Amino acid sequence: KAINQAVRMLPPQQQTVFKLKRYEGKKLSEIALIMGLSVKTVGMHLSKAMLSLRRSLKDYLTEFFLFLLLKDILL
Repeated sequence: KAINQAVRMLPPQQQTVFKLKRYEGKKLSEIALIMGLSVKTVGMHLSKAMLSLRRSLKDYLTEFFLFLLLKDILL
């Protein structure tokens, strides 16, 4: 849920590139053709999207990993 929410917060082109790459498994060259962009531009949008998602989900992921760690210790 947090990941989907973070993806929805991305700028439109970053969101589209991310979804086509990660959800549909398209190659950067395929995404470039679909969106009418250069492969380099698609790569830039994907890099920016990944950076934004990493920043957005940083706290969530830290809490998740702490939960897993504590769960194992307490069992």
